[in-house]
Amino acid sequence: RIYFILERNLRRNPIFHIGLFNKMADNTDASDPANLIGKAVKIINLASRQELNGHLGKVMGFKVDRERYTVQLSAISPAAAAAASRAGQSAPQAQTFDLKAHNLVAATLPDRVMEKFETTKTLFRTIYGDPAIREQVRRLYTSIKTRLPPGIKPEHVGIGALVLSIILVRFIGFSKFIMLFCLLSMVPLVCMPDIAAGTDAKTCLKKFPTRWREILVQATGYTRISEKAAIIGFGILLLLSLKILFTQAAPIPVSSVNTESLGPDNTWGTNDHTRQFWKEFETAEDMYKLGFADAEASKEYGASLPVDAASIKLALSSGGEEKISSAGEYESNDWQYQSPQSTKKQNKFGFTTIIAIVSLMRTLKELAFTPDNRPNFQLFLTNLKMLESWKLGLLGVCVYQIFNAFLF
Repeated sequence: RIYFILERNLRRNPIFHIGLFNKMADNTDASDPANLIGKAVKIINLASRQELNGHLGKVMGFKVDRERYTVQLSAISPAAAAAASRAGQSAPQAQTFDLKAHNLVAATLPDRVMEKFETTKTLFRTIYGDPAIREQVRRLYTSIKTRLPPGIKPEHVGIGALVLSIILVRFIGFSKFIMLFCLLSMVPLVCMPDIAAGTDAKTCLKKFPTRWREILVQATGYTRISEKAAIIGFGILLLLSLKILFTQAAPIPVSSVNTESLGPDNTWGTNDHTRQFWKEFETAEDMYKLGFADAEASKEYGASLPVDAASIKLALSSGGEEKISSAGEYESNDWQYQSPQSTKKQNKFGFTTIIAIVSLMRTLKELAFTPDNRPNFQLFLTNLKMLESWKLGLLGVCVYQIFNAFLF
């Protein structure tokens, strides 16, 4: 009821609208003295429960009477989760503690990364040592083996897939390989609940639009998505991905030695020794050093040159206007300037651009939309001012990537 009253007042009075959100942004009352509610924090200097120091959690609220924050640990013990799974029980709930403000500090990005790493490492150790999980893996291995032709083991299929992946990465690149893998696995993953239930392929395809819409709603938060719109979006995503996969990258120009500098009738001399000799001298400076070395050694003029050097004409690599023969004769250099080939503008729309668009849409949904999926510009400005610096930096990178792909 309070929500509808506020909404009605916001529509009638825009000034009340702006004042309300400004008041919300500047709210520093006693209900959150350290401004930690809703943020990820790290527990420090806790003497009563020292094993909790260094763990991350999320601040759920503040108890004014006790002057303590309610913190919910962000990770559940993998060992406890595995034990509950073996016993057929539901997963344990995350632990909650009431802590003072001086025992909490805002968690940084490295803290979150290390917490995820440690949790994942512990989870893998638990899974590897769990007999029930090992039994499930053995059953899966036996099931796959029975479906393969005689003489072929799952190991052979794995090695073949690995070799094929390396070949694809070599020919199409790593980013395109990841995109191809995602496209091929997208439909099976979306239909995984139906596949696990033993549904035939035709029924799975019929249920694909519904499953795809559910995933879009969960990923984006938009609930006003019809199945038709979801399928159209899937088609657009598929077309863009195929365009990226089949678009060849612009070739990198490779500089080559001008083999016509010796004249059309004299290509690197008349024998192998002379040809190899001229390949080592590409500029007039190289020839000057050769003559200078002969003079210091008191050798005769042209002693280091091949026997047939007098019949070979060289062009100055610096683009001079005359040709100099080994006999010291000057001739006009009737060369023609060849303008460099114009390179086509490379298409910058790729996998990173798609990721940037999806990330930007998700961020805008969180910042600018009310719980009933209505856009609100003032709410967007308020949330943008309260956004963490590293998230703001990632948002700027996404915007730059999109502008760079479409406008520059």
